Amino acid sequence: MAPPQGAEPGRVYPGFAPRLSCATLLVEALQDQTFASLWHDAVDAGFRGFAVALLQVGGIERLDPDQRRAFYRQLGTQRRARLLAQVLKAPVAPRVVKLIGLADWKRFSRRDWQLFLAAALEASVNSALAHLPRITATLVRQYAWIPQELRLPAILSVASKLRLSQQRWRQLGRFLLLAEPGHRVDWLRNAGTIDSIGAFWDFYVRCEGRYMRNFDIPAPLFDSVLLDPIDTALRMEAEGQRMNNCLANRVGVVRSGSRVYFRLRGGTPVNAELVRDGSAWVPGEILGPHNALPPQVLRERVLSELARLAAMTRDCAASADVAGQEAYLARLRAAARKSFDGAAVATIRERLRSIRGRSLSWNNGAYAIFELRGNRYLQCLSSPDGKEILCEISSHKYLTSMDPYLTEKCVDILQGAGFDWPRGKGNFLRWFSVSSEAQLQALAEVALALLAGVFGYRPGESLECLEHIPVE
Repeated sequence: MAPPQGAEPGRVYPGFAPRLSCATLLVEALQDQTFASLWHDAVDAGFRGFAVALLQVGGIERLDPDQRRAFYRQLGTQRRARLLAQVLKAPVAPRVVKLIGLADWKRFSRRDWQLFLAAALEASVNSALAHLPRITATLVRQYAWIPQELRLPAILSVASKLRLSQQRWRQLGRFLLLAEPGHRVDWLRNAGTIDSIGAFWDFYVRCEGRYMRNFDIPAPLFDSVLLDPIDTALRMEAEGQRMNNCLANRVGVVRSGSRVYFRLRGGTPVNAELVRDGSAWVPGEILGPHNALPPQVLRERVLSELARLAAMTRDCAASADVAGQEAYLARLRAAARKSFDGAAVATIRERLRSIRGRSLSWNNGAYAIFELRGNRYLQCLSSPDGKEILCEISSHKYLTSMDPYLTEKCVDILQGAGFDWPRGKGNFLRWFSVSSEAQLQALAEVALALLAGVFGYRPGESLECLEHIPVE
């Protein structure tokens, strides 16, 4: 079929990639003067999307040339709702045609149009869709999975740019279904105010309730008249405020199975810890307010009780959550070794070694920052004793530029690796044990895997490594 008069040979008309099968039909349709005038009419912006929708789903390619020419004429002259109803063989309200005008039609495949029209014909959903500035292919491909009560303009706006799996939407619907009535009402109210990808994930994590779950602490550790295990993240936060220490930021080490923290029963301001050493537990620090040392007699009494509890848990296996986290970290390390050479791992490892044990205090620490362009960073802070390193990944709580990186894969990595989700203005963080060279090597591999999985870092890309060592 010859192109329209005056058209350049081989030209693809505005908005079409060469791969779209309806491009030939469009070239043909533009030979009809009425169709062409509407297509090029800057005022009637909705015609292009409507025309493309019918060219894609109307079965036009099966008609003979005369029938196709008649159809192109109808596109330019007949009422659009009536013509769409004839094609779909179903009643069509005028507002469906208005919704088609919102479609990002340049990026729609035939399957996308089918999904879009199925959603638009549902009477209960038109209102929310009509509030969107643009309806994208990303949204229509997952629209059917979104729980009915979450088909709100705020949620749909995020789903227009964030692709989630059917399983993730199903999980979110299940969280709402099983929620207590008061929580459910509160969550749905918050869902209507979501204004970014980061805010959506904040909502998801809140509904998930992971932060509210009790720690998986060995049962024998609750068998003490002196020490009370701190068994939830909320209690950790409250205890950190009461004692003016960093317990609020130590939730991750408890979830990872590395520590258990206690407070003294009766309210005496003392905290104590058990530390996992291989398959056993050993007594850790015993501190008062502001991390000061308590009286010696009290310390000895608490130490004796810690030793007794440690002995009772000698044969306790790691929890399923901890075992799963360790397995996930092992997979991250394997991915890093596959993608990066030994020199890249060594660069990270030597920076970590240079800061290990060099912090003078928790408020005057040695740290290393591994930064990519665009404020994408992973930073590491050594504990004063050099046995642990705190890893932080830049979050949306500080930088709105993090929003595009918060894909489903990114969130899977952060949660699988055991990073705490920031509840206030903070980064994603997790503590790692680095008491041995093997653990230091493991952390270097994990750091590279995190930079790759969260930020898309690849071999050869520029990575700035900065470090700070405090001076006494």
